Amino acid sequence: MEERIRVITLLKKNEYQEVLESMARKMIEMYQSNARTERKNKLIVFGNGGSAEQASHFATELVIRYSGKRNRPSLPAIALTDSGAITAGANDFGYDQVFSRPIEGLATRGDIALGISTSGKSANVLKALEEAKKRGAITMAFAGRRGLSTSVDYDFKVPAEETSIVQEAHLYAIHWICERIDKAFEIKA
Repeated sequence: MEERIRVITLLKKNEYQEVLESMARKMIEMYQSNARTERKNKLIVFGNGGSAEQASHFATELVIRYSGKRNRPSLPAIALTDSGAITAGANDFGYDQVFSRPIEGLATRGDIALGISTSGKSANVLKALEEAKKRGAITMAFAGRRGLSTSVDYDFKVPAEETSIVQEAHLYAIHWICERIDKAFEIKA
């Protein structure tokens, strides 16, 4: 329990807050641009196992609502968690392409692709981020202490290696970003 408390406490330091603020600001800018133009850029989130569940959670918070205390418009976000697409992709192309294949079909210039990997080494997450970059998407990652073994535009590295602690910190980051987005788009009654 002490390690969990230590990590969450560390996340309140400027170096971590600045990364989360930059990620939130970039998402807000994308959604504000959607409101001003005909573009409909979106957040595309993906990961394996528990990270897939967090990807789904993040997308749901944006499409539906994060806080029951505020209301804002639905924002375009999708989690690459469809079991049919994942198993078809694994069968037809191999598991290392289960996210890059949908990125190929969905990602456009100006979208944000967020890969979640506690180890930072998930081949399918890395390949999807590389594909997103090729398509002109902004790339972001949530990872553990070592970060990713590929280059991304924004990299949130949790100062821990234990999977459950890294996942808790990723949930903290998701809620931190959702809070900023909710405040930016709140509909005043």
